Amino acid sequence: MNNQNLSLYQAFKSTPPLWYNSYEGLEQFIFTPNPVQEFEPPLIPEKLRLGHQLEFIFHQLLLHSNTYKVLGNSIPIRKNKITQGEMDFILQNIDNKQFIHLELTYKFYIVTGDKTTQLDEQLIGPNHRDTFLQKKDKLINHQLTLSGSKEGKETLIEHGIDPTGLTPQVCFKSQLFTPYFHREIDLTPFNQQCISGTWISCADFISEEFKLYQYYIPSKLEWILPPHNNVEWRSYFTILEDITIRIKNKNAPLLWLKKSETIIEKMFVLWRNPTS
Repeated sequence: MNNQNLSLYQAFKSTPPLWYNSYEGLEQFIFTPNPVQEFEPPLIPEKLRLGHQLEFIFHQLLLHSNTYKVLGNSIPIRKNKITQGEMDFILQNIDNKQFIHLELTYKFYIVTGDKTTQLDEQLIGPNHRDTFLQKKDKLINHQLTLSGSKEGKETLIEHGIDPTGLTPQVCFKSQLFTPYFHREIDLTPFNQQCISGTWISCADFISEEFKLYQYYIPSKLEWILPPHNNVEWRSYFTILEDITIRIKNKNAPLLWLKKSETIIEKMFVLWRNPTS
Protein backbone atom coordinates (compact mmCIF):
# COMPACT_ATOMS: atom_id res chain seq x y z
CA MET A 1 0.00 0.00 0.00
CA ASN A 2 1.26 3.49 -0.88
CA ASN A 3 1.92 5.15 2.49
CA GLN A 4 1.67 8.71 1.14
CA ASN A 5 -1.63 7.92 -0.55
CA LEU A 6 -2.96 6.32 2.62
CA SER A 7 -1.84 9.33 4.67
CA LEU A 8 -3.79 11.67 2.41
CA TYR A 9 -7.00 9.68 2.86
CA GLN A 10 -6.48 9.58 6.59
CA ALA A 11 -5.78 13.32 6.71
CA PHE A 12 -9.00 14.04 4.82
CA LYS A 13 -10.95 11.80 7.22
CA SER A 14 -9.38 13.51 10.23
CA THR A 15 -10.13 17.06 9.11
CA PRO A 16 -13.00 18.20 11.34
CA PRO A 17 -16.19 19.90 10.14
CA LEU A 18 -16.29 23.68 10.48
CA TRP A 19 -19.42 23.30 12.62
CA TYR A 20 -21.64 20.56 13.98
CA ASN A 21 -25.38 20.17 13.40
CA SER A 22 -26.79 23.25 11.63
CA TYR A 23 -25.38 26.71 10.89
CA GLU A 24 -27.75 29.31 9.42
CA GLY A 25 -29.77 26.56 7.76
CA LEU A 26 -26.77 24.59 6.46
CA GLU A 27 -27.08 21.07 7.82
CA GLN A 28 -23.70 19.43 8.40
CA PHE A 29 -23.26 15.92 7.03
CA ILE A 30 -21.40 13.74 9.49
CA PHE A 31 -20.35 10.20 8.76
CA THR A 32 -17.63 7.88 9.93
CA PRO A 33 -15.88 6.26 6.95
CA ASN A 34 -14.66 2.70 7.10
CA PRO A 35 -10.94 2.37 7.87
CA VAL A 36 -9.04 2.93 4.63
CA GLN A 37 -6.87 -0.10 5.36
CA GLU A 38 -9.92 -2.27 4.73
CA PHE A 39 -10.25 -1.39 1.04
CA GLU A 40 -6.82 -0.11 -0.06
CA PRO A 41 -7.83 3.28 -1.48
CA PRO A 42 -6.95 3.98 -5.11
CA LEU A 43 -4.23 6.45 -6.04
CA ILE A 44 -5.34 10.07 -6.13
CA PRO A 45 -5.04 11.50 -9.68
CA GLU A 46 -2.10 13.91 -9.77
CA LYS A 47 -3.29 16.16 -12.61
CA LEU A 48 -6.53 17.26 -10.96
CA ARG A 49 -6.89 20.54 -9.09
CA LEU A 50 -6.88 20.26 -5.30
CA GLY A 51 -10.66 20.59 -5.01
CA HIS A 52 -11.22 17.73 -7.45
CA GLN A 53 -8.57 15.59 -5.72
CA LEU A 54 -10.37 16.03 -2.41
CA GLU A 55 -13.69 15.22 -4.08
CA PHE A 56 -12.07 12.03 -5.44
CA ILE A 57 -10.96 11.06 -1.92
CA PHE A 58 -14.41 11.75 -0.49
CA HIS A 59 -16.08 9.79 -3.29
CA GLN A 60 -13.93 6.73 -2.55
CA LEU A 61 -14.76 6.91 1.15
CA LEU A 62 -18.48 7.12 0.33
CA LEU A 63 -18.30 4.20 -2.12
CA HIS A 64 -16.88 2.00 0.62
CA SER A 65 -19.30 3.16 3.29
CA ASN A 66 -21.69 0.75 4.99
CA THR A 67 -24.14 3.58 5.62
CA TYR A 68 -24.55 5.40 2.29
CA LYS A 69 -25.13 4.45 -1.33
CA VAL A 70 -23.84 6.86 -3.99
CA LEU A 71 -26.60 7.37 -6.57
CA GLY A 72 -24.75 10.06 -8.53
CA ASN A 73 -21.87 12.50 -8.37
CA SER A 74 -20.77 15.60 -10.28
CA ILE A 75 -24.15 15.75 -12.01
CA PRO A 76 -24.30 18.78 -14.35
CA ILE A 77 -27.52 20.82 -14.44
CA ARG A 78 -28.15 22.57 -17.76
CA LYS A 79 -30.69 25.15 -18.85
CA ASN A 80 -30.99 25.80 -22.59
CA LYS A 81 -27.74 23.81 -23.02
CA ILE A 82 -25.93 26.16 -20.63
CA THR A 83 -24.50 24.54 -17.49
CA GLN A 84 -25.91 26.14 -14.35
CA GLY A 85 -23.73 24.12 -12.00
CA GLU A 86 -23.09 20.61 -10.73
CA MET A 87 -24.54 18.62 -7.86
CA ASP A 88 -21.62 17.06 -6.00
CA PHE A 89 -23.34 13.94 -4.65
CA ILE A 90 -26.74 12.35 -4.44
CA LEU A 91 -26.77 9.74 -1.66
CA GLN A 92 -29.19 7.36 -0.03
CA ASN A 93 -28.92 6.35 3.60
CA ILE A 94 -29.03 2.57 3.52
CA ASP A 95 -30.63 2.31 6.96
CA ASN A 96 -33.46 4.86 6.84
CA LYS A 97 -33.68 5.22 3.01
CA GLN A 98 -33.26 9.01 3.26
CA PHE A 99 -32.11 10.72 0.04
CA ILE A 100 -29.48 13.46 0.37
CA HIS A 101 -28.19 16.16 -1.96
CA LEU A 102 -24.69 16.69 -0.57
CA GLU A 103 -22.23 19.47 -1.38
CA LEU A 104 -18.57 19.04 -0.37
CA THR A 105 -16.43 21.97 0.72
CA TYR A 106 -12.87 21.85 2.05
CA LYS A 107 -11.41 25.26 2.85
CA PHE A 108 -8.20 26.73 4.23
CA TYR A 109 -9.08 30.01 5.96
CA ILE A 110 -7.05 32.44 7.98
CA VAL A 111 -8.81 34.01 10.95
CA THR A 112 -7.94 37.69 10.84
CA GLY A 113 -8.36 38.23 14.58
CA ASP A 114 -9.96 41.63 13.90
CA LYS A 115 -12.14 42.14 16.96
CA THR A 116 -14.13 44.90 15.24
CA THR A 117 -15.79 42.39 12.90
CA GLN A 118 -17.99 39.34 13.38
CA LEU A 119 -16.19 36.00 13.43
CA ASP A 120 -17.81 34.78 10.20
CA GLU A 121 -16.39 37.88 8.47
CA GLN A 122 -12.87 37.05 9.72
CA LEU A 123 -12.60 33.76 7.81
CA ILE A 124 -10.89 34.50 4.50
CA GLY A 125 -8.68 32.69 2.03
CA PRO A 126 -4.93 33.30 2.50
CA ASN A 127 -4.77 34.97 -0.92
CA HIS A 128 -7.87 37.15 -0.33
CA ARG A 129 -9.67 35.49 -3.27
CA ASP A 130 -12.49 33.96 -1.29
CA THR A 131 -14.23 34.25 2.05
CA PHE A 132 -16.46 32.09 4.21
CA LEU A 133 -19.36 34.50 3.71
CA GLN A 134 -19.07 34.19 -0.07
CA LYS A 135 -19.03 30.40 0.13
CA LYS A 136 -21.94 30.29 2.53
CA ASP A 137 -24.00 32.50 0.22
CA LYS A 138 -23.13 30.33 -2.80
CA LEU A 139 -24.15 27.15 -0.98
CA ILE A 140 -27.46 28.57 0.23
CA ASN A 141 -28.50 30.48 -2.87
CA HIS A 142 -27.05 28.41 -5.69
CA GLN A 143 -25.46 25.02 -5.06
CA LEU A 144 -28.08 23.51 -2.77
CA THR A 145 -30.94 24.93 -4.82
CA LEU A 146 -29.91 23.08 -7.99
CA SER A 147 -31.67 19.85 -7.02
CA GLY A 148 -34.92 21.73 -6.42
CA SER A 149 -34.92 23.64 -9.71
CA LYS A 150 -37.02 22.54 -12.68
CA GLU A 151 -33.89 21.54 -14.61
CA GLY A 152 -32.44 19.82 -11.54
CA LYS A 153 -35.54 17.69 -11.00
CA GLU A 154 -35.63 16.72 -14.66
CA THR A 155 -31.95 15.74 -14.58
CA LEU A 156 -32.42 13.64 -11.45
CA ILE A 157 -35.33 11.78 -13.03
CA GLU A 158 -33.17 11.10 -16.10
CA HIS A 159 -30.62 9.52 -13.74
CA GLY A 160 -33.32 7.35 -12.17
CA ILE A 161 -33.35 9.40 -8.95
CA ASP A 162 -36.60 10.51 -7.30
CA PRO A 163 -36.21 14.28 -6.78
CA THR A 164 -38.93 14.46 -4.10
CA GLY A 165 -37.86 14.38 -0.50
CA LEU A 166 -34.18 15.18 -1.08
CA THR A 167 -32.52 16.52 2.04
CA PRO A 168 -29.86 19.19 1.32
CA GLN A 169 -26.69 18.84 3.42
CA VAL A 170 -23.09 20.01 3.32
CA CYS A 171 -19.84 18.31 4.23
CA PHE A 172 -17.90 21.47 5.12
CA LYS A 173 -14.40 20.65 6.33
CA SER A 174 -11.87 23.34 7.13
CA GLN A 175 -8.40 24.09 8.42
CA LEU A 176 -8.16 27.44 10.18
CA PHE A 177 -5.05 29.54 10.83
CA THR A 178 -4.93 32.11 13.61
CA PRO A 179 -2.46 35.04 14.01
CA TYR A 180 1.02 33.78 14.97
CA PHE A 181 1.37 36.21 17.87
CA HIS A 182 -2.29 36.00 19.00
CA ARG A 183 -3.18 32.34 18.61
CA GLU A 184 -5.94 31.96 21.16
CA ILE A 185 -9.24 32.87 19.52
CA ASP A 186 -12.69 31.75 20.60
CA LEU A 187 -14.22 30.31 17.42
CA THR A 188 -17.77 29.90 18.72
CA PRO A 189 -20.05 28.94 16.91
CA PHE A 190 -17.39 27.25 14.77
CA ASN A 191 -15.34 24.21 15.70
CA GLN A 192 -12.25 24.99 17.77
CA GLN A 193 -10.67 21.72 16.54
CA CYS A 194 -10.37 23.23 13.05
CA ILE A 195 -7.39 25.34 14.15
CA SER A 196 -4.48 23.79 12.27
CA GLY A 197 -1.78 26.45 12.40
CA THR A 198 -1.01 30.14 12.27
CA TRP A 199 -0.41 32.96 9.82
CA ILE A 200 2.07 35.81 9.74
CA SER A 201 2.60 38.78 7.45
CA CYS A 202 5.62 38.73 5.14
CA ALA A 203 6.94 41.83 6.94
CA ASP A 204 6.89 40.04 10.31
CA PHE A 205 8.46 36.91 8.82
CA ILE A 206 11.62 38.94 8.20
CA SER A 207 12.69 38.76 11.83
CA GLU A 208 15.37 37.12 13.94
CA GLU A 209 13.08 34.51 15.48
CA PHE A 210 12.33 32.78 12.20
CA LYS A 211 15.98 32.48 11.25
CA LEU A 212 16.31 29.86 13.99
CA TYR A 213 13.93 27.34 12.46
CA GLN A 214 13.86 24.90 9.53
CA TYR A 215 11.24 24.84 6.79
CA TYR A 216 9.46 22.77 4.18
CA ILE A 217 7.05 24.02 1.50
CA PRO A 218 4.43 21.29 0.99
CA SER A 219 2.71 20.69 -2.34
CA LYS A 220 -0.92 21.80 -2.57
CA LEU A 221 -2.24 18.29 -1.87
CA GLU A 222 0.14 17.99 1.10
CA TRP A 223 -1.64 20.98 2.63
CA ILE A 224 -4.19 18.60 4.13
CA LEU A 225 -1.51 16.54 5.93
CA PRO A 226 -0.39 17.07 9.50
CA PRO A 227 3.28 18.14 9.36
CA HIS A 228 5.82 15.41 9.95
CA ASN A 229 9.58 14.95 10.06
CA ASN A 230 10.00 12.76 7.00
CA VAL A 231 10.78 15.60 4.58
CA GLU A 232 13.85 17.47 3.39
CA TRP A 233 14.16 20.44 5.71
CA ARG A 234 15.71 23.71 4.59
CA SER A 235 17.14 26.64 6.47
CA TYR A 236 15.50 30.06 6.62
CA PHE A 237 18.07 31.51 4.24
CA THR A 238 17.78 28.76 1.60
CA ILE A 239 14.00 28.92 1.52
CA LEU A 240 13.60 32.70 1.71
CA GLU A 241 14.01 33.20 -2.06
CA ASP A 242 11.21 30.72 -2.83
CA ILE A 243 8.95 32.47 -0.36
CA THR A 244 9.82 35.91 -1.77
CA ILE A 245 8.92 34.83 -5.32
CA ARG A 246 5.54 33.55 -4.16
CA ILE A 247 4.86 36.72 -2.20
CA LYS A 248 5.66 38.89 -5.25
CA ASN A 249 3.14 36.82 -7.23
CA LYS A 250 0.53 37.39 -4.51
CA ASN A 251 0.56 33.73 -3.61
CA ALA A 252 0.75 33.07 0.14
CA PRO A 253 2.89 29.97 0.76
CA LEU A 254 2.02 27.42 3.41
CA LEU A 255 5.10 26.35 5.37
CA TRP A 256 5.90 23.55 7.74
CA LEU A 257 7.98 25.21 10.42
CA LYS A 258 10.24 22.94 12.49
CA LYS A 259 11.14 24.40 15.85
CA SER A 260 12.54 21.17 17.31
CA GLU A 261 12.39 17.42 16.75
CA THR A 262 9.01 17.32 18.45
CA ILE A 263 7.52 20.72 17.55
CA ILE A 264 6.47 21.20 13.91
CA GLU A 265 3.82 23.75 12.96
CA LYS A 266 1.91 24.89 9.89
CA MET A 267 2.10 28.57 9.01
CA PHE A 268 0.92 30.75 6.12
CA VAL A 269 3.13 33.69 5.15
CA LEU A 270 0.76 36.36 3.80
CA TRP A 271 1.60 38.85 1.09
CA ARG A 272 -1.06 41.15 2.51
CA ASN A 273 -1.78 41.75 6.18
CA PRO A 274 -5.55 41.19 6.51
CA THR A 275 -5.86 43.50 9.52
CA SER A 276 -4.11 46.52 7.99
